[in-house]
Amino acid sequence: MSTPSGSPALTPAPSQTRHERTGRALRETFVQLGPTYVKLAQLLSSSPGLFPPSITDELRPLLDQVPPAPIDTIRELISAELGAPPEELFVTFDPQPLASASIAQVHAATLADGQQVVVKVQRPGIRGRLAADVRLLHHGARGLERASRLGRMANAVGVVEDFAATLDDELNFVTEARSMERWSANLARSGGHDGVRTPRVHWPLTTARVLTMERVDGIPDRRPARRRGRRPRPSRRAP
Repeated sequence: MSTPSGSPALTPAPSQTRHERTGRALRETFVQLGPTYVKLAQLLSSSPGLFPPSITDELRPLLDQVPPAPIDTIRELISAELGAPPEELFVTFDPQPLASASIAQVHAATLADGQQVVVKVQRPGIRGRLAADVRLLHHGARGLERASRLGRMANAVGVVEDFAATLDDELNFVTEARSMERWSANLARSGGHDGVRTPRVHWPLTTARVLTMERVDGIPDRRPARRRGRRPRPSRRAP
């Protein structure tokens, strides 16, 4: 096959095409299995050294493009956490999320004083589903260690336990909010980070399952700085 100019057309290597199909099938399977497995897929997509780029690239949309929870259930959760529906708490509240991932989704909103904020809302019922999935993963890890030397070398049970502990921390948005403020205070004390911005937490509208913070717009770029052909530079925006 050749291009209109007569030069040979480049076709994907068979292994690349196979990896892309594998990655696509994995992404669809993880979404169907639910939030715990989506979180696993996020870890895989952030570990390009373990898998071919054609697989990790297929999994990367699961970082923020998971099908969102129905807006009615999100309104109910906000009402339960904050005492009123979003229409009464905010001047505007966009029912279409800016991003949606395994544990939560993020909605744009406006406060009464005109401030633009984002509202991170935990997926309803997520804690129970994660607990059940982690029990299954733990059972599978124990079986893998009993049946396989590789499983014992990989410390499969320890990996699942670390994964479960991380999930438990992520389910408490108050912990996340305090970590943001602690990180901001540490930067301020160390000096030399004037270009770094940390969104301000709005505590009256924050609970363990709802996190309201200042909206800071930016352009996501998850590529390592070396791949972009320049030296790493401090980010002007903090997530």
